[in-house]
Amino acid sequence: MMQVNSSPNKIEILYLQESYTDETGSYIVYAPMDIMAMSKILNGGNPKFVSILPSGFSIMPDKAPGQGDGAVGSILTLAFQSVDRLSNKEYMPQSTLKIINAILSTTVASIKDAMLFGIR
Repeated sequence: MMQVNSSPNKIEILYLQESYTDETGSYIVYAPMDIMAMSKILNGGNPKFVSILPSGFSIMPDKAPGQGDGAVGSILTLAFQSVDRLSNKEYMPQSTLKIINAILSTTVASIKDAMLFGIR
């Protein structure tokens, strides 16, 4: 669980997550959810009014296990969903593009650091 400070209130966020790893690859899928919204659903509220926007990533080897000699690299695939009330099919504001770039860059750097942690 993560707390996000929002003046003067705190918003508590619960992350639903699934992950899997084997020799063919790994994935993590997660969806942040507001605890108050989740509580309303669990108490009989209408789930239509709660956004569940899954995001995640997968890491796969660039070769199948046992195929050929030499170094094996990895292929990283990222998927994010978000709500942006300023964008539509024809227009996406520059500020939205900057936010998307920051999220993707930070996520890739964090994954790369985590993958290289045991090597250093």
